[in-house]
Amino acid sequence: MGFWCSFLGFSPQFWHFLSPWPWGHLGTAVTAVSPRAQVERVITIMQNPRQYKIPDWFLNRQKDVKDGKYSQVLANGLDNKLREDLERLKKIRAHRGLRHFWGLRVRGQHTKTTGRRGRTVGVSKKK
Repeated sequence: MGFWCSFLGFSPQFWHFLSPWPWGHLGTAVTAVSPRAQVERVITIMQNPRQYKIPDWFLNRQKDVKDGKYSQVLANGLDNKLREDLERLKKIRAHRGLRHFWGLRVRGQHTKTTGRRGRTVGVSKKK
């Protein structure tokens, strides 16, 4: 599990979904073959999760803005999608995009007393 979970977009929950334990749905299909074939099998499942009856709510990219499809995005693709989403939000001047642009908290946290690290407010000394 540790090897697979080191990839971006591959969570421990996804591994348990593929695991050979009783709660794993596709475990026997993955672990019943040689290690090299096992790696190829997991990669194909990750690239086409809907063909293997993995539910839509389990995927990390739901209802993509451009094409409206559900998919599991991995590694660099996940970083690219996140960057594209933030750029789109900034471009349309959405509240969430503006908060990202200003470097403020986005998800409704309080900002009066917490989160003061990182930015410095210039106070000049007396001479």
